[in-house]
Amino acid sequence: MKFARLASLFAVVALAVLALGFTSAQVLTFTPSSISQNIVAGQSSTINFNLTYSGTANPAALTWSTSGATINIQSPPASMTPSQTAVLSASISIPTSASGTINANITVDGPSSSQDVLPITINVIPSSTSISISTTQPQPVSVFGNLTLSVSNSIGTLPTVTMSETSGFGMIFNPSILTNLGTNAQEVNARFTNPSNIKFGTHTVSIKADASSQSKVQNFDVRKTFCSAGTVQGNLTINEVNWENNGEGDEDSWELLDELEVEVEIKNNNNDDDVDVVVELGLFDSSGNNVADDLFFTAESDGNDEEIEVNIDDDDKETVKWVFRVPADFNPGDYKLAVKAYDDNGQNRDCDDNASQFDNSFFQSIKVEETSDEGRFVVVDDIQLDTQVSCGETASGEFTVYNIGEDDQERTRIVIRNQNLGINIVREITSDLDQGEDETLDFSFAVPATARNGNYVLEFITEYDYKNGVYREESESSFDASFEVIGCSTQNTGNNNGGLTNIKIDADLASDAKAGEELVIVATITNTGNEDAEYSISARGYSSWADLTDISPGTISVDAGESKEVTLKMLVNKDASGTQAFEMQVSEGSRVQIQEIEVELSSSSSGIFSSNNSLIWIIGAVNLLLIILIIVVAVRMSRR
Repeated sequence: MKFARLASLFAVVALAVLALGFTSAQVLTFTPSSISQNIVAGQSSTINFNLTYSGTANPAALTWSTSGATINIQSPPASMTPSQTAVLSASISIPTSASGTINANITVDGPSSSQDVLPITINVIPSSTSISISTTQPQPVSVFGNLTLSVSNSIGTLPTVTMSETSGFGMIFNPSILTNLGTNAQEVNARFTNPSNIKFGTHTVSIKADASSQSKVQNFDVRKTFCSAGTVQGNLTINEVNWENNGEGDEDSWELLDELEVEVEIKNNNNDDDVDVVVELGLFDSSGNNVADDLFFTAESDGNDEEIEVNIDDDDKETVKWVFRVPADFNPGDYKLAVKAYDDNGQNRDCDDNASQFDNSFFQSIKVEETSDEGRFVVVDDIQLDTQVSCGETASGEFTVYNIGEDDQERTRIVIRNQNLGINIVREITSDLDQGEDETLDFSFAVPATARNGNYVLEFITEYDYKNGVYREESESSFDASFEVIGCSTQNTGNNNGGLTNIKIDADLASDAKAGEELVIVATITNTGNEDAEYSISARGYSSWADLTDISPGTISVDAGESKEVTLKMLVNKDASGTQAFEMQVSEGSRVQIQEIEVELSSSSSGIFSSNNSLIWIIGAVNLLLIILIIVVAVRMSRR
């Protein structure tokens, strides 16, 4: 009996000990009790968890271990005090070759064999993303339209995918969040929030589909064309664009001070109505800014600036032309030449800005360069001078000197001259004129009282590359400004008697002679003498009915017995009519030959007569008299 009681007591004690041991094993507790994590193969992820110690040992020593994956616990505590909770994190790294599901553990051991295990389930995402973004629209896409996207996922199902644009242009998406994205593609429409703020040209936009566990970024090409609302197909079509460089460079590589011609043919496809059309020239720099208004448009251009207005009859076409010069202070670099034609009622109604002649359909790549010709390193431009100066008076003006070459200039000298008027002025820039810099200078000269009435050319010659007191380089040609001398005494005007001899002048009309339009006259200068000669060409007596826009060339060298042509261009006043006349002056030194030229202005026909063509009038009068006699004889015979 006593033995039985001892055995029972021993059992109770043993159960108490076991109970105490079981309780001590639960004094370490992880929160949460388990973790599930999606990790891309070859990448790592961070998890956060807590550990609470509820035992009595103070301090309680801890031992940590991991299994199943590479887990790096950040600063795990080596011991804890009763009722303490440690806030912990760990980095889990997955090799690139991993796949499927990985079961890992974090284990902590404490006093009296206490222990807890944190199980971690890792879903491995393939290292190459399974999301795809595509479009069936031809690229580049207009920034004014919608970009229709097709988004799909080739592996499994992604619960949530967020669409965004990462290149900074600003886009909105519909829908912006995709749910349960799988192998069946979902359609997303994307558009720019403010396309008018996007610069001219072709851009790359980056669109991102983000599913947290993985993401995909796809690039698409978009374009901002010249039309303010994008190309709008209507009645107008740009049939053809041609451009030509009349200067030192070529068509696609312009040098400073080059003269360019751009012609555009526009077709009105409307069979019923005419259209008022605005045709505009654009030149965009590398930042997408239109700098066409910085160009210098000459008198030969159909307009004074980059916009030309024209009315095109129904089912007809018209050609407009710009003639412009690249200013000396224009910034060298890469540019885009563009044109557009639109209805003056609005570009959102009808606007075309594409041309097959352009290398990029809606623009032509252009490079503007500094000159490579040493004889043009320093030039004179923007010459300001009175167009008319009286005999015996002083004329004044200003000009700008530009360094458009490859080198800085220590000193620069400018010689201003006209041999016939005895003008020889020297201006000098003694401070540095570095590459790309300019300086404006003034000048004045007295017109001799003995000068002759007529047009003169003032030549500007630059000298540079200064070293040891010597200018070693001179501009290969002069930079000229024309002016007219008026108010000289009659004996100074010169005429055929005692004037320039051994010369013959013939003039022919090369255009219609109509009010408000350009008049073109081609004069043939023949040197009938025995010596070569150099002639200066001018004109006068036209100011009441026309403006002289060009004499080309203004100076010619003609060998003995040979002939050369000179073209005079005038813009006839809109109210001019009837027979008009002016004098063409050909001078050699102080001798002048004056040829009077008459023009018959008419809306239907035109004619030109010079004072040397009196034989034409005589023949015409004889023919008229013969016609009258024939009529008289015919009448008398009919009466008989």
